[in-house]
Amino acid sequence: DSNGQIKATGNIDILGSGGTDYQVNQAVPALVRDNALPHNPIPAAKCAYGALHGGAIIQASDGSVWTTGDAEDGTSGTGSTVFTTYAQHITSDAVGNPFNNVVNIAPIVYDEMPNHGLHASWWAVKADGTLWMWGAPGPMRGDGTNVNTRYLKPTQVTLAGCPSGVKQVIGGDFIIVLCNNNTVWTWG
Repeated sequence: DSNGQIKATGNIDILGSGGTDYQVNQAVPALVRDNALPHNPIPAAKCAYGALHGGAIIQASDGSVWTTGDAEDGTSGTGSTVFTTYAQHITSDAVGNPFNNVVNIAPIVYDEMPNHGLHASWWAVKADGTLWMWGAPGPMRGDGTNVNTRYLKPTQVTLAGCPSGVKQVIGGDFIIVLCNNNTVWTWG
């Protein structure tokens, strides 16, 4: 909205409005709220929505990252796979360092064939140019592997072709990375 707050419509429990019924559909926008302080809305700079097992991701204006909704694939980034109706702040990465200073986020969704359904992962770029991901990236991991691993906390991804760091990541059922050296890498 005009105050920079995230509001959600549709299946608002997946989007972090703090409802109680998984199937509630909201026609009027409701504020997305903080899990620790449910009466406080989260001011945000950007929001992206995932798919089945993805929930929602929020990049707040202070560089923090929040997730909500279905986390079966590990997309909460907090170490949990439990569905939540309030936004959860990702405070640390997979090795315990603070996870902050995020400047770009992207959802990645892939269909695991045959008939295993959609899986989601979140990707982020920090101000220092490092690339991060969590969730279930499957073949989208970017390192040539195709394993069904769930990453429950943000895990750094190193790209040999991006020695000076990453500017931006864009995704869908593919990944495009713009490196600081102005090269572009894509896979998926």
